[in-house]
Amino acid sequence: MAELSPEEGRLLQLKTNPSEKLSMEIFSEMESWASEFQRKAATALRDCWMILGKWNGKQSKKQTDKIRKVKSLLEG
Repeated sequence: MAELSPEEGRLLQLKTNPSEKLSMEIFSEMESWASEFQRKAATALRDCWMILGKWNGKQSKKQTDKIRKVKSLLEG
């Protein structure tokens, strides 16, 4: 894990231990990340939110906005 960049380390944490708290931290941080890491973060967030039930179905307005941003990164 010492060979990973800080961004990759955070994404690995999220993949191995999906949590809403960590996903929200990463969502906030990823704006300052390089575009390649933003795309990786978008994929990790989508996967995490699917596991947590935060991707599909009825969501709060805030969560809907976050999903929209993640989808735009995935399509970009």
